[in-house]
Amino acid sequence: MPDSNMEAHFLCLVPLPLEESARQAACGAVLDDVTRLHASDGRLTGVLVLGTSGDRMPAEELVFHLQLACADLGYEPFVIPVPGPADLRLPATRLLTRSLTEDWGRNAADLWGGELTEDIVAPLETKVFSDLTAWQDETIRAVEGWQRGLLPGDGSLRVEVGGRTLGLVSVNTVFRMVTEGADPRLSGCCKEQLDLAVGGDFDTWAEGNALTLVAAGRVGTWPELALETAPLLKLAGTGESHAGWMLPPPDAGHRLLRIELGGSRVAVKDAAHGQTISTAVRPRAAARGPQVRVAQRAEEAYDEKPLLEAFHQNLSTGRMALVLVSGPETGPPIDLDELNRRLAGAVFGAVPSPIEPPLRETWVAAQSQLTEEQLEHYLDQLHASNGEAPAAVHRLLRAPWFRIYDFTGADMLALGRKAGGGDRISLVNACDGPPADKHEAFEVVAMHGLPKQEGIPQDFGDPEDDPPRHPRQQWFRRLRAELLERPVLFMSLSPNSPILWDTLRMVGWRAGEHEFPGFLVAPEGTAVDRARLRQVGLQHIRNSPSDFVTRQLAPGSQSLVLGKRLLKQEHAGALRDVGVQRVAQLVQDAPAGHASFLVGRDPTWGDITNRRITGQLSLIDVVAESTQPSAEGRMPVVLVKGSAGSGKTTVLMQVAYRLHKKGSHVGWVDRAANLTSVTVAAQTRQQNLDAVFVDDVNMFTRNASDLMHNLNEDGKRLVVASIRVTRQSEIPAGFPAKVVDVDRQLTDSDLKKLVKALEKNALIGDLKKYRSTQAKVERLRTLSEKGLLAAMIQAVTGSTLREKVVSEYQDLSKYGLAYQWAYAAVCIVNSDEIFQQIGISSTGLLEVVSYPDPPDRSHREAIRGLLEMGLLVAAPGGLLRCRQRTIADAVVDTVIKKRPVELETVMTKLLVSYAERACHIEDDLHPDRRAMIRLLNHNVMRELCLRTEGARRTYQAAHDLLEDDRHYWLQRAEFEIDQGRFDLARSYLAAGKGCRYGEDDRLLRTASARVQLRDSVAYSTDARRLQDAVAAVHELHEVVRGPEGRKAPHAFVALARDGANWLLQCGQALGYQLYVDLLDQITDDVKYGTVCCAGRNEVVAAAAWFDRQRSRLQDRTPGLPI
Repeated sequence: MPDSNMEAHFLCLVPLPLEESARQAACGAVLDDVTRLHASDGRLTGVLVLGTSGDRMPAEELVFHLQLACADLGYEPFVIPVPGPADLRLPATRLLTRSLTEDWGRNAADLWGGELTEDIVAPLETKVFSDLTAWQDETIRAVEGWQRGLLPGDGSLRVEVGGRTLGLVSVNTVFRMVTEGADPRLSGCCKEQLDLAVGGDFDTWAEGNALTLVAAGRVGTWPELALETAPLLKLAGTGESHAGWMLPPPDAGHRLLRIELGGSRVAVKDAAHGQTISTAVRPRAAARGPQVRVAQRAEEAYDEKPLLEAFHQNLSTGRMALVLVSGPETGPPIDLDELNRRLAGAVFGAVPSPIEPPLRETWVAAQSQLTEEQLEHYLDQLHASNGEAPAAVHRLLRAPWFRIYDFTGADMLALGRKAGGGDRISLVNACDGPPADKHEAFEVVAMHGLPKQEGIPQDFGDPEDDPPRHPRQQWFRRLRAELLERPVLFMSLSPNSPILWDTLRMVGWRAGEHEFPGFLVAPEGTAVDRARLRQVGLQHIRNSPSDFVTRQLAPGSQSLVLGKRLLKQEHAGALRDVGVQRVAQLVQDAPAGHASFLVGRDPTWGDITNRRITGQLSLIDVVAESTQPSAEGRMPVVLVKGSAGSGKTTVLMQVAYRLHKKGSHVGWVDRAANLTSVTVAAQTRQQNLDAVFVDDVNMFTRNASDLMHNLNEDGKRLVVASIRVTRQSEIPAGFPAKVVDVDRQLTDSDLKKLVKALEKNALIGDLKKYRSTQAKVERLRTLSEKGLLAAMIQAVTGSTLREKVVSEYQDLSKYGLAYQWAYAAVCIVNSDEIFQQIGISSTGLLEVVSYPDPPDRSHREAIRGLLEMGLLVAAPGGLLRCRQRTIADAVVDTVIKKRPVELETVMTKLLVSYAERACHIEDDLHPDRRAMIRLLNHNVMRELCLRTEGARRTYQAAHDLLEDDRHYWLQRAEFEIDQGRFDLARSYLAAGKGCRYGEDDRLLRTASARVQLRDSVAYSTDARRLQDAVAAVHELHEVVRGPEGRKAPHAFVALARDGANWLLQCGQALGYQLYVDLLDQITDDVKYGTVCCAGRNEVVAAAAWFDRQRSRLQDRTPGLPI
């Protein structure tokens, strides 16, 4: 019997039958063969899906069951789907069809030369083979060492079995069959296609293998190859057998191959029948049959001038990122290619031939085989022994990069920063610190860590193997997102550096994927090197990094000067703390108004100043009248309340603008504010403002009333704030403010002004059919009963607000799920349920939408598409938001809540993405952590109508990131308290108390007490639970009377409601004296709460409820003593 360690098994699947019973039989046969393989102690090496029947789902389901069977035995075979004829999505565009058929002879050389990526490769990937491309993209992420080819489905892999190498090539033979009923002779592949699939010369690559397997979806023409490529076996899923292709037996839907490598010759056998399969290759002289003739295209002459002009143009924007792979000077210290060779020699005895292993593989072996001292010896060679950085490094650091991603592993940039520029450069160790807000002009991120940094070892492994919480994995996701949004320059000492190509793999760089240009600075290299670079879409500047830095980054260069200026402006805008903004400046900087405001966009200051767009409604006069001082000259606090879409923001802006025109110094605070209420009040005093307007004051939550009080300064300054009626309960009932309700009927004059504005801006829409102005007014009056925003939308479009948002969301489905996910995510963030920030950055949204996968071009296109449609708008500072917060609410309420599966998906993406950003942040006021806490909140889960199990899965998705965060455990516990699962709640609270600062956390202590009280009510005869409840009342007493009592409104509420209810339900078991003592204690504590938390409506309401129960509590006193 052959040695199982010298065997490999490949399962070749062909398109499954369409008929259900036949498909089930075929799947059963496959699973039976794999069961027999496992019974004989065999293992599957890989699964090759040689085309599908047109629907990938049956094949994907079969593969899933195969993976489960293998997982039960503790292993997982790789899966490679290959496109077949049924996987084409036709019809293709006329341009693509002509390019691949009639004009093929002219286009072939350009295609293989990397010149037609956008015209041919991109539509093949995104349109013609979209399903199979998506499936292969999912599967190959788990395949170590996969080399991607040019066409969708093309690629290669080397597998080591018993010290011998098997080569596997996946090739798309049907890419030219883009017409209905295409000529079978169009099927085939070219030598250039094979070269690109293996990343070099195919003959040479195959010669280094003990056996080469070629997998295709259909039989086709085959190029002439050298004899040295033998042994080689070509596998196809469909077609007529010729040119040496092997098809599955006609009576079977699959073939299981056993490859024996123990002898001097490789033997390939059909595992089911035992017959040997030929692996011969016909010599070139004997090759026959139709061939695809492609004229060898001469390489274009290198013209450096336009390349450098394009580089400098992009550098001058201040948006370009630098990915430093090696250089800019040659060593010392050594580069990572040399480190890999030295480590490989140490752990493998010699550098394996013909292809050395990637550094990530060598690194894993080195960590397991070398001692800590030995490993340190090799890593020391990444350290500059003289402690100095060359001049080229200093020049590199002075260029206007948005960010530098340092993949060298060396400390040259750190030394350069230390020698000069430390005050403007932030050095981040990606192995230690996660992505966060930029605090310097630009950051240098050491992606593999820094040598000789105490307690933080370097890491050269694959970032995909890092745990979810690891900062390095988060940095790689951030880098992939940023490369979709900005130009990049890669720099390497060699164009064929294995580290360069592995870096391109890790950052997801491939042709047609990126909207912004990518440049590579590296020496000229060979013709093969340059062809590979063209294939991945990099513009190759043929300079050594040192010469390039010296000549192109010289001080005084116009692109450097302009880039630094723009980078400084962007940096200042990103870091500017926003609190009170002067209306005078806002008006001056505002873009011109636009009529889109009339159909549902938030107002801008340009809209407010344009009378053609915004009419002066009577509401403005009502609010303005309330701003008058008292007889004593004290300026009031005016609270403008109204429902969503009632025009509160517009009214506030118009009143503020009116005061500004009269010469008052007016301040404005809105959702862009990111400062605390205390800082906002201090800013206001410093600017000596006459009036401050606060739009949506409830964004300051429990501090809203204190903010208005402090801004007013005892009547010194006018304060006008808006709030939704649904949030008015957050303002203390007795707060001294003039309240103006804008939910009032519009006057005839108001309605006429609105009709006139619609007419002037050619938006009269559905009102046009009403002949007289009065008829239009009456129709608009009827519509406005649903709210002003809803009325304007229906008047213009003929659809209700609900109909409009439902229709818009449904229409997004034709563009793909990424569009719906992105829109839903922004609407949830902007909605009344979350509403902790004005929006989300485009990079952040990329990370949200793509989770759990890395961001790619489809996600970027979705965000850009939503902006072009006007569904999302870019706020100042680059944040993305829904065009109107009321519309965000409508989308959430009328669409997303009705789609529980999509809601769970989007909430999981949001929560995990924010958890990645905030899990290392301790400041609860940090915007990212604040948003994460809001997303975790059990009330949000309930208000969004997330199903119970869906909410649990959402929480669990963030577990690995937040398992050390006490707030995470608190919210999971609170959610389970709401579900009555006190056992789970108790477990989660115990975990939370085990976190840092958890034992003394007042919120955890309060929640634990609530669980004990409610659990005792549920099991009223249980003596142990009764004693636990008694202890809970004492625990709450300690919380409210402790030093943080004023910050513990939840504890007062728990005493008033849960404590009283427990006494009513279980008091008879306590005995007279204990009952009376506990009742007196709770009564005193609740009374104390109304004093120390007088401004908290929930405490006041709970105290009032408790007072109403007092007589019942007295009546329930157990057996009075005689």
